Amino acid sequence: MAVLNSGPDTDTVEALVNFYKGPLSGFTPLMIEEGWGKTMPVILKILQEVGVIFIRNEDGSWLRTVGFGQPGAWFMNIENGQYVKRLLARKVREMGIRVMDHTANNQTARVRRESYRVYRFQRPRRHLLCHQGKKVVMAMGNTASRGWTNSTNNPYNIWQYPYNTGSYFVLAYDAGVKMTNLDIGQRATMIPKGFGAPGMNGINGIGGYEMNALGSASWGNMTRNGKTGSGSTR
Repeated sequence: MAVLNSGPDTDTVEALVNFYKGPLSGFTPLMIEEGWGKTMPVILKILQEVGVIFIRNEDGSWLRTVGFGQPGAWFMNIENGQYVKRLLARKVREMGIRVMDHTANNQTARVRRESYRVYRFQRPRRHLLCHQGKKVVMAMGNTASRGWTNSTNNPYNIWQYPYNTGSYFVLAYDAGVKMTNLDIGQRATMIPKGFGAPGMNGINGIGGYEMNALGSASWGNMTRNGKTGSGSTR
């Protein structure tokens, strides 16, 4: 998802800030502008450099679609999306960063005023690992968005990473970190089976619609590249 300042009033950082700021969002305008709006062009450049292919229209412009409730077409569409994580992982390793796969953080402890230890369990070898450093950056993503497994029996075939349980709150809290906004950080939900399938933002954004068992189809604002048509039900 990106705003590119391509011309429409909706394709600006200001529009992004106005959409996401709110008394219950936990975000301030400065957080959105500095941490999201200004980094988008950099992120897009890096993704293209590592081999991520963004889909273009026939005229060469980016194929962009609108997400549910958003004011404009902010979503980029990726041709080889199934390889994004592998491409980024390759880039990270080429930078000389040591990566440890198949590990889970079990505990973060403050051992001295300027030092922390992280205890991790490595699943394949069944080893308990200990790392120590002056700083620990925890970037563990959102919590799980589903309370059940899906009909494909593939736990990764959902919106968020399936094994995010909110443990990063506990790991940080146990190490003495001051925390805030815990009430809005939890996104775990129990929802009807089959609702919220992966890709629905993009499918609806290019004119798709849903049909129920009675043959009734409905869709909202059918928007593609900023062009909005009237929503209807038939």
